[in-house]
Amino acid sequence: MREQIYVVLAFIGGWMLYFYPLYQGVLELSEQKRVIDKFRGTDATYPPVSPWYWLLPPLKISKEKQRGIQILRDRVDQEEESDELLRFFNRATA
Repeated sequence: MREQIYVVLAFIGGWMLYFYPLYQGVLELSEQKRVIDKFRGTDATYPPVSPWYWLLPPLKISKEKQRGIQILRDRVDQEEESDELLRFFNRATA
């Protein structure tokens, strides 16, 4: 009985070690997407990055970051606000 409890607790612990960092990453990327969507508005001149890039995650993140920076540079007027948003991007995709 005791061994079964250890097995169940080890499974739950292993699952939590996998799930919570993944959840944290999703939260950070969704926050970044929310900021970009706020600045992008309804303009369609910025096509979305293909989901096929998830086959190479570093490339997908790099492409999304480039797209976000382009949107912010085109839409933000004040340089202070632009610098603050770029720092946010660097922190969110580090």
